[in-house]
Amino acid sequence: MSEFMSNIPFLGSIYPFTPGTWVTVVFWWLLFLSIIAAAVISIKFMK
Repeated sequence: MSEFMSNIPFLGSIYPFTPGTWVTVVFWWLLFLSIIAAAVISIKFMK
């Protein structure tokens, strides 16, 4: 089950966390936040 869940990142918010889902959720949050940060920085420097 944990192998199946690790392939679907956002199931971690529905089902109980396992170490594998924690790693996956943290990875996706870091990816998401880095994209937002890059967009904000690029907008600030373009002005």
